This record gives sequence, C-alpha cells and structure tokens, in this order.
Amino acid sequence: MATMHTTPPRRARRAASALVAIVATALVLTGCSIDIKSAPDPSLGSDTMLIAADTGSPSLQRVFNPFLPNTRIASWYMFEPLAILNDLNGKEVPWLATKTSIPDPQTVVFTIRKGVKWSDGKAFTPADVEFTFDMLKKNPSLDLKGAWQYMKSVEVKGDDVVVHLKGDDVPAAQIIEQTQIVPKHIWSKVKDPSTFTNPNPVATGPYSLGNFTPQEYSMNKNPLYWQADKVKVQHLVLPASNTQLDVVTKGYDWAFSFISDVKGTWNAANPTNTYWFPPGARSACSRTSPRSRSTTSTSARASATRSIGRASATRQPRATCSRPARPACCCRTRSRCSTPRSPTRA
Repeated sequence: MATMHTTPPRRARRAASALVAIVATALVLTGCSIDIKSAPDPSLGSDTMLIAADTGSPSLQRVFNPFLPNTRIASWYMFEPLAILNDLNGKEVPWLATKTSIPDPQTVVFTIRKGVKWSDGKAFTPADVEFTFDMLKKNPSLDLKGAWQYMKSVEVKGDDVVVHLKGDDVPAAQIIEQTQIVPKHIWSKVKDPSTFTNPNPVATGPYSLGNFTPQEYSMNKNPLYWQADKVKVQHLVLPASNTQLDVVTKGYDWAFSFISDVKGTWNAANPTNTYWFPPGARSACSRTSPRSRSTTSTSARASATRSIGRASATRQPRATCSRPARPACCCRTRSRCSTPRSPTRA
C-alpha cells in the first residue's frame, strides 16, 4: 500500500491549534476584536492538499465499503459508478459506462468503458458490473440507491451489461447507473459484504488509500487511473477534526464545512479567498429591521478552496447568525469552483 511522502507533526499542530482556539475564544467572550493569522502547514508539500471533507466521531474508523452508511467520504474518491448525474445542471456524465441506451421501456443497456484498470492492476470488465448488482440483490441492505426496486435481472452481452426492468420504467436508468462498482476478484471472496469494512480498498478511481490513523488519513493519486492525466494533485490529507477555526487558520486548501459569517471569516482571512452558493441554496439569515438595532450576518455551509502556495492573512470576527446554515462553496480567486460530488470532465 502506498504511503504519504510527508508525515505532518500532528502533535505540534494540534497543540498550536488548541492554544489559538483558547486565546481566540477568550477574546471573543470578552468582546475584544482580534486578528487571527492564517498560514499554511509547512509540513505539507506543494503537491498536497489539506481538505476538510470527512469527520471523526471523534476518531476515524477505517471503513471503505461504499455500501455502508458509515463509509469514509473518500470512498467517493475511489469507487466509481457507471454514470454520474451532475447536480448543477442535471446532465448525465458517462463514467465507467461510455453509453447508456434504452432499446425499450423495460431494458437498459450499459456499454462498459474499455481500458480501465483496478488500482491493483487487474482489468475492469463487464463481469465486475454484473457481479456488483448480483451482490446487492443478495444483500438488500447494501443497495443504497434502491436499484433492485426496479431491476428484474442483469446479464453480460459482450461489452454491454443489460439490465431488465420489472416494468416500463425509463427513469429507473438514472438510479441504477449511479451504483458504485466494486472488483469481483476481491469481493467474491468476502463472506459477508454487509459487515465487510474493506480496510484496504481496490478501486478504479483517481485516488488510493495511503496512511490511515484515527486522527487523519491520506489519499495518493492512482497512477493507473483511466483519467490520470487530469488529476493534478498528488496527495490529499483528511483530518478527523475540522473546526471553523481550523479551516480559517490552518491553511486548508479545500473545505466543505460550516463557517459562521463566511464573508467576515473566510473572505477576510485572505483577499484571494472566495465562495459561492450552489443553485437552489436559500439564505439562512435575513437582515433584521433597522429598528431592532441588532447585527446579523451570513452563516454558511462552505466548501472552501485555497491555492497551494498560499499567503498569510488576517480576519476580523463579526456577529454571527444563529439560524440554520446555508450551503455554499468557497474557493480562491483563479481557482475552479465545483460543488462536491459534481464531477467535470475537462
């Protein structure tokens, strides 16, 4: 199993963060205005991104079975579906299947992509797709997408995987094609897939698991990935704890995290930090009446991206809204923003 090329000084990093948090909290409670410096983690290389995407309770469990509810978020960086539905525009993006065709209302045909390899070097084939669906039929609790509510049977015909539906149901294809596919040569040896944690995952996606501890884990670029030339970041580091203070002060490159007053914290931390709200997002806070003389500000569920080679910055705390958070994406100027799990093929 590949490992990270760097080993962050976690103890020192946690101690420094705790000290900053104590001081910041004390000053806020006393009503003081403070500036908090934001600097990158010097222990991480320029080819590594520190991201706030996963979280421990309080520590991380090594679960990479994509069909279990408690699977690590990075399972999505490894296991891929036949097609992906773009959340931003509703369009289907061909993935492990190059084409989805519906010859009649009760039949869906997936043409499987050639040249794809599993991360252990084995060839990805239509048999893997057939096996995955058959396994979900035998273990209904793992069928998170509910594919077998619509499916009657599945079979391989050459390079195609043919799904026969229980009835006329053309829209079912969009549900079925989003199922993540697992390798037959690994999972066929698993006695009970419903309890299998899959600690050493083999997948087709852009990243493979590196180091793993209860405090954080790393992902390394999969050199065998069928779109490897489009993956620019070599390593990802996902800590178990990602507080608002962490995201702003510890040099995170990307985050999907609750941020109080996203303009006054994330934006103010660095002039190149930006954010945006995905289509359909609703504001969680509204401005109060002028007569109330109270201050409200925007809170956000923010996905933040900071470019590698980032500079120090300061922020000025503001009053925050106590209402529910609003989903948002944040990124650095000149960085390409994308909402989580909405892939783009360049």
